[in-house]
Amino acid sequence: MRGARCWSLGEGNYWTPRPIRASSGWSTAAASGLAVVVVDGDQCEVLSLASQLQRAGVGRALMQRCFAYAREQGCRRVWLTTTNDNVTAIAFYQRIGMDLCALHLRAVEQARLLKPTIPMHDDHGVAIAHELEFELLLA
Repeated sequence: MRGARCWSLGEGNYWTPRPIRASSGWSTAAASGLAVVVVDGDQCEVLSLASQLQRAGVGRALMQRCFAYAREQGCRRVWLTTTNDNVTAIAFYQRIGMDLCALHLRAVEQARLLKPTIPMHDDHGVAIAHELEFELLLA
């Protein structure tokens, strides 16, 4: 991801993210994905998580690698946000041990100021309005 730039809505800061690649290891398919994280002090934010295959272990492998990387960097916390309509991701983050730690009401309104292409509703008609913050506290 040479030259990639990402932004954080909360502070409007820009970073050059560090990509982490992983695969499920046990899948017979050529499963792959990408996680983008940024370390800021003792916190590691997962900016993006993408997998070519759903429910193939790729997302779990990527997040485990993010957790390991955060520990290597001396972080005490890994965190991320998702929108209220993303029920698949919400369930996934809880299955891998992350906790819901904050609800940011109407945060997507602010996001639309920076990225107007964010839709108002998802494919099921659910309004995309809020951000949910998940965290894993590292021992």
